[in-house]
Amino acid sequence: MIEVPYVLMVDDNELDLELSIMAFKKINHRVPIITKPSGKHALDFLLEQQVKNLLPEIIFLDLKMPIMDGFELLEKIYFYRLKSFPIIVFSGSGLPEDRARVLQLGADALHEKPFDYFGNIRMFRRIMMHHADHLVPNFA
Repeated sequence: MIEVPYVLMVDDNELDLELSIMAFKKINHRVPIITKPSGKHALDFLLEQQVKNLLPEIIFLDLKMPIMDGFELLEKIYFYRLKSFPIIVFSGSGLPEDRARVLQLGADALHEKPFDYFGNIRMFRRIMMHHADHLVPNFA
């Protein structure tokens, strides 16, 4: 059973995912985090949750993944009219064309992945304060 509100993280890299989870939990340890290893897994999950009216509060999406990458997932979210939440894309690429494309496809922001724990905490705090401040406790 899904607890709401919750956050969805989509990333095929287990180390990046673990670092993101640890950083997010430092900001809010009470909000459940659902993880999916690909865009395909995330899309299937989102379609199931849409029927139950249990979509996430925010999605953190890796851009480069096998099976279905972040670009294709963004296209499918638009196609199925699933977007009722902010979508924050993470990428190791700082390519301007990637930024333009994800924003055109409906993402709310694209951030380069920090490679350290404290950089992740700072990044998640900024993102949450801007896109989902209701999930940031007053003591954070």
